[in-house]
Amino acid sequence: MRTQPRAYHHVAIITHPNHAGTDALAAEVGQLLAKNGVDDICSFTFEQDEPPQCLWEQELDLVISIGGDGTMLHASHLCGPRGIPLVGINMGRLGFLTELTRDNWQEHLTTLFGPDSPARLEQRMMLHGAHSRGDKLLNEWDVLNDLVVVRGRFVRPITLSVSVNQTPIVGYVADGLIVSSATGSTAYSLAVGGPILLPEMRNMVIIPISPHFSIDRAFVLSDQDEVSIRLETEHEAVISPDGKQSVMIENGDVLTVSASQFTADFVRFSSKRTFYRNIIQYMERNPIALKLYNENAEQD
Repeated sequence: MRTQPRAYHHVAIITHPNHAGTDALAAEVGQLLAKNGVDDICSFTFEQDEPPQCLWEQELDLVISIGGDGTMLHASHLCGPRGIPLVGINMGRLGFLTELTRDNWQEHLTTLFGPDSPARLEQRMMLHGAHSRGDKLLNEWDVLNDLVVVRGRFVRPITLSVSVNQTPIVGYVADGLIVSSATGSTAYSLAVGGPILLPEMRNMVIIPISPHFSIDRAFVLSDQDEVSIRLETEHEAVISPDGKQSVMIENGDVLTVSASQFTADFVRFSSKRTFYRNIIQYMERNPIALKLYNENAEQD
């Protein structure tokens, strides 16, 4: 664990284009930063084809994400490879990756500029995925949550063979297979029955999606391991990196997953104990399910 020692002179604000109020909040955040001596501030939405030059040409001290978990995921893909600390203000429904809210962001961001800031950097392992066909490398990704190999449009299971460190360990007939990081253990992996890992753990989880007469337990691996997944199916299948645009794969294609050389550095203001409290609250009172329930109750 590292403390947060940086001075803040160059800051970027990334916003979700479809969340109401993000532009107004970004303007307020910019005003607070300017009052605290930030020399250069740039803003952009994550749906822009090309992020602004400040992200590539300047050594940014901080990126502030305004949106939900999807915005934080996108921001982590930009910040991780560049070693830029990232803090999130939740404007979405769940906000498990974000820590600040519309009600407390001013208080916490202001503390960053004090001499005894309570902020710390929470370093989260990212995953590196490489998609190959024979000897040809077709795609590469560095992701925060997970890499998923899954069936396509046809409602048929796919067959996958999995090796760890070049040793075959298991074959699956399933809807798909997830390889997640510790951060991703509370995302898709959790939804299919995977274990919950502390976000700073440097582990990978392998877990199948709806396995058919196949091993239905998760494997937890170290950051020194390498996972190879080979597709053994003629019909349509895809790779989904962190839920981004899927890539079609063919019979015999291989996805290799290992710990990335990059980390996502989240600026945190709360203690580690907060993770346990939050995960229990989310599981007991899923805010998405509650929102839908309340909307339906109002209509009845």
